[in-house]
Amino acid sequence: MKKIFHSLKGKISFVIGLVQPRNFTKAVEIYKKNGWRGFITRFKSRLQYQYANQRRQYQEYLRTVRPTAEELKQQRETQFKYCPCFGIVIPLYRTKPEYLRDLLDGFKAQTYTKLKLFMVDASPVENGKTMLTDQMQAEAKKDPRIVYRILGQNDGIAGNTNQAIQLAMQDPDVTHIALCDHDDFVEPDALYQYAKVLNCDRNIRIIYSDEDVVKYKDDPEAYYVMKPDFNPYLLESCNYINHFFICEKELLEDIKNDDGSYEGSDYDGAQDYDIYLRLTEMALKLDKKLQKQETQKIRDALYTSSTIYHIPRVLYHWRAAENSTAQDPNNKLYAFDAGRRALEAHFKRCKVDIAAIEHTDVWGTYRTKYDLKRMPLVSVIIPNKDHALDLKQAVESIENGSYQNLEFIIIENNSTEPETFTYYEELKQNENVKIINFKGEYNYSAINNYGVQNASGDILLLLNNDVEMIDSDSVKEMVAILEREQVGAVGAQLLFPDNKLQHAGVIIGFGSSAGHVFYRMRPEFSYGNRANCVENYSAVTAACLMVKKSTYEKVGGFDENFAVTFNDVDFCLKIRALGDLIVYTPHAKFYHYESKSRGIDKSDAKRLRMEQEAERLRNKWPAIYRHGDPYYNQNFTLRHFDCGLRDD
Repeated sequence: MKKIFHSLKGKISFVIGLVQPRNFTKAVEIYKKNGWRGFITRFKSRLQYQYANQRRQYQEYLRTVRPTAEELKQQRETQFKYCPCFGIVIPLYRTKPEYLRDLLDGFKAQTYTKLKLFMVDASPVENGKTMLTDQMQAEAKKDPRIVYRILGQNDGIAGNTNQAIQLAMQDPDVTHIALCDHDDFVEPDALYQYAKVLNCDRNIRIIYSDEDVVKYKDDPEAYYVMKPDFNPYLLESCNYINHFFICEKELLEDIKNDDGSYEGSDYDGAQDYDIYLRLTEMALKLDKKLQKQETQKIRDALYTSSTIYHIPRVLYHWRAAENSTAQDPNNKLYAFDAGRRALEAHFKRCKVDIAAIEHTDVWGTYRTKYDLKRMPLVSVIIPNKDHALDLKQAVESIENGSYQNLEFIIIENNSTEPETFTYYEELKQNENVKIINFKGEYNYSAINNYGVQNASGDILLLLNNDVEMIDSDSVKEMVAILEREQVGAVGAQLLFPDNKLQHAGVIIGFGSSAGHVFYRMRPEFSYGNRANCVENYSAVTAACLMVKKSTYEKVGGFDENFAVTFNDVDFCLKIRALGDLIVYTPHAKFYHYESKSRGIDKSDAKRLRMEQEAERLRNKWPAIYRHGDPYYNQNFTLRHFDCGLRDD
């Protein structure tokens, strides 16, 4: 009854909120700026979040994970062997006094005290002062760790930040630079957690944490932003790193612009995104030199980076202040154009050929269209038993796509229906089709291994016979990503006929085995719009999986001990154990009529076999089950697919 009451209360409050003058006016403004399409997208997103219980869950989470008074006392007494000095860079501009108070109080309360605040004030000057001068000079007088400068003019977000960075870089005590907005605030143990990481591993050059979005301190309506460990393809889709970002001083010096600046004024509004891209590029170069030390982590399929570290704790509170992008992305649409330009510059530096970068339906996320220079032969490998019409639909949907350099390997396995063999005879008329026979009982791994032996292409597209391609450029999209450096395999977005998700990436640990994130959710309602972003996962489904033949052979193909289930998960983890990346792209889109051909495991015998194969997977990859999937935040539940918070 309590759950029903809270649900009804939330829905009634939402409806009442819609008719409030302020919200009605805002809705009209959104419509004027974005038209019906943008309005409906925003409205659906709001509905999805309002009807979820995530906010209530989050307050329970905060009460659970925040350090107690005793723990804070212990942190203050901790003597680290290495004591980094954090230079916190904060450009001020017409900052509200109450926001400034929260900001300063947060840093003064830090349990790790070796820090300095470099605060530059770009507010209008009158009689040698700004609206903040008296307050800031009084604060600086009380605390010598506060460095305050009046700029005298507003040079834009990047320009102002550069002057604060330069102050921090000139300080000989500072070892690390942290970026912080003037209206946000941090948890009291934030810098302690960062210092702790640096004491565990001195190779770490970049650290970021989880965050939340609030309107004010202790806001019960706050919502969390939980992040994965370093995810390079997600970073190319959006600035998922955001706050609270800290980098080594020397690394920042290494990416300084020719004009001596650190953040480019050309990217105002997305200046942090630009600098994150440049810093992570530099960090990844260092990774290549350090990977020899990471052999075990790579073999365990846990490796993401030697130099970039994610702390899975909410340590930063991003204020949804008036006129901020956290409150309404439409307030600063110029920032999203700047983000697109930052991405273009990133791909140019990385020598990745792109045709275009487009905004998606969700502001702040981007879709990259690659300029594919070559069209290697793709062998489409499809196991089949009967269901001739489904097979025909799968083959023709691929044939009718924009990618034409294809061959089809149809692996016949124990069909009995005459129409199946009739269709095989029809297919044999095509020079690019091979029908091969696999004798013996159904074993998905063995069937695909046999099919690959007969493939001529340098690239393999493993495909179920109950899949239908929706987007004609899907194969081209997957080939373009697979051609990029260090990509081991590429998976697609698979939808049920009702357009709910069947596959948008696989998480290790779901149900004590592995499962599909956002399963049976609509893509636009996925957490953080993640189902619509290109990103890295530990595994993708082999119902539609692209891999180079050389990679397939290098990992020994599919493990035939996984006859029916989890063979694709094991296969992807073997690729991850090479140090390569698994990439999911929503821009390769297919319908998947799941288990239409072979049926769903409902019998006791099939259920037992699935449990045995799940146990085999856990025994084969114990480290990733022990430490958790690096591409899935450890604060998320493993019992549901919606990225809700774990309740233990």
